[in-house]
Amino acid sequence: MSETNEAKARELYEQALAKPASARAAFLDRVCGGGALRQRVDALLKAHGEVGDFLAQPTGGAPTGGAVREQP
Repeated sequence: MSETNEAKARELYEQALAKPASARAAFLDRVCGGGALRQRVDALLKAHGEVGDFLAQPTGGAPTGGAVREQP
């Protein structure tokens, strides 16, 4: 995908992400139809859904709350 098409895909991805999930497919049908551009935007949306809010999840290895004591 060319840089121009990648930039367009990212722009459409951001626009689609701002819409309710139920309206995204119709929006993308209207603005990019099928083909490589649509596939790229769909891939970006899928990756966004898979990542979710992983930074908000505790890792399980770090202490939660309280102070951490330094070793002498």
